[in-house]
Amino acid sequence: MMPLEPARKLIEGAAAMVVSGGSEEQFRSALGHAAANTNLPLWYVQYGRPAHALKANYGQMALGGIDAAICARRNIIGPFAMLSDSERGFARIIGSDQFDPSQLSANLRQIWRTKESSLKAFPCCAFLHTTIDAILK
Repeated sequence: MMPLEPARKLIEGAAAMVVSGGSEEQFRSALGHAAANTNLPLWYVQYGRPAHALKANYGQMALGGIDAAICARRNIIGPFAMLSDSERGFARIIGSDQFDPSQLSANLRQIWRTKESSLKAFPCCAFLHTTIDAILK
């Protein structure tokens, strides 16, 4: 598994591409652009996993995802190998030691990972949700 925060730009690039439409090649280019232009949490890579280093730059990540989709729609080819190259690609850059490229397409169209996602009840860190629930009750 790769950390979620750096992967947000990929997710946002994919979402923007789905909303705007386009070919499979454009979709792959959008993912490549998003991966190549991801904000890197260098603190995380160098010194461990402090939560504060991963909870920033949401606006920049969203903009990067949209930019990736726009570039792809204009047929500016993106480096899709950024996703599958375990030595020089996205996972290696963000410091993942558990990347398995075969998982990118494992069980494709059989298991829908979107069913495993969730939405936050409140626009803050999930650790605060029980406190907010208690205050509201």
